[in-house]
Formats: sequence, structure tokens, C-alpha cells
Amino acid sequence: GVWSKLGFETVGRLPKAYRHARLGLVDCLVMFKWLADEPVAKEPAQPKLIG
Repeated sequence: GVWSKLGFETVGRLPKAYRHARLGLVDCLVMFKWLADEPVAKEPAQPKLIG
């Protein structure tokens, strides 16, 4: 669908959560899209040894 083409993912479904005028109770989709820039990969910090 159009939302998938725009980068959204369906992460859940709410059964019968919306009362449509013609269709009655219909499911609602919970959609998600990460909007922040992807973090730049860097080398993991070295663990600090105690002792």
C-alpha cells in the first residue's frame, strides 16, 4: 500500500477499533516509521577493567 511505499511498517493491529460508516467495526493498523537519522556506526567502546 501507499504507507509501505513511504517506509512505514505495520507493527500491530487493533481488532474492531474503528466504526466505519458503511463497513461497521473494522481493524486499525498500528504503523511505525523511524524518523531520526540512522546513527553512524563506530567502534564499540573498550570495557574498563577494574582491579
